[in-house]
Amino acid sequence: MKFGLILPTNLPQATADGIRQAAQLAEELGYESVWTTDHVMVSRGAVAPYHSIFEALTTMAWLAGLTSRVKIGVSVLVLPQRNPVIVAKEVATIDQLSGGRLILGIGTGWHEEEFGYLNADFHKRGRVLDESLLLLRQLWTEPEKAFRGSFFRFENQSFGPPPAQYGGPPIWIGGLSEPALKRAATYGDGWHASRITPEQLKTSAELLGRFNSSRQLPVSLRMNVTAARGQQPDERGGRYVMGGPMADVLDDVRRFQEAGASEIALNFWEGDLPAFLDQVRRFASEVMPKV
Repeated sequence: MKFGLILPTNLPQATADGIRQAAQLAEELGYESVWTTDHVMVSRGAVAPYHSIFEALTTMAWLAGLTSRVKIGVSVLVLPQRNPVIVAKEVATIDQLSGGRLILGIGTGWHEEEFGYLNADFHKRGRVLDESLLLLRQLWTEPEKAFRGSFFRFENQSFGPPPAQYGGPPIWIGGLSEPALKRAATYGDGWHASRITPEQLKTSAELLGRFNSSRQLPVSLRMNVTAARGQQPDERGGRYVMGGPMADVLDDVRRFQEAGASEIALNFWEGDLPAFLDQVRRFASEVMPKV
């Protein structure tokens, strides 16, 4: 089992220094990866944690120069809101700057108003995402080949440099729906779930395997962790967080491991940096050595 850390990039209390401290502490303590979170501009009525948030890819580029070993991921980039050619260039650049440490988490997105703010089509986002994934891979591996899709077309182009990782960084597809699992099985290098129970994870991982029996994809999980005791719904409802003493968190980690998770990205951030850093240290000392 590997462990990642969701960085404190959102909420009004988030600061550049706090992000730096968290990333460097995670590397020092042996976390496998650090993760940014993606939103650009949400409606005033949307989930409050995302009203103020550092831009995901810019932050990843900055982290490439602040760290040397830890992998740098995004959980997850809403690709259908963006021009995929620009994303291909940004990701290739960050992968080069980091020495091949990038993990690209990608999802369809869920906030319709945000798509409108960015002049993107919410109702075509699945088809746009599928084509964008093909475009990314082609630019990273066959940069001079013409691309003729339904949404994007170009030819006679020159694109470089390629990512440091051959073929491009691993792409982990986020989402809990059946289409998301099919997309992960078809286009992804892994599946990235979010805030579900071990039982739900096990069921979805089995379905993922049926969609593509020729290869076994890594199953990763983003999970909120709170100091409150016991699992409980979060503010969006229907999702679950781990909580309570570290002994209880350890039990949950073991359950997710048995359900098929190979990596958990932990989100301790609730707006208090000293408390957050303390949880990061406690998990590393009380849970990580026992898994």
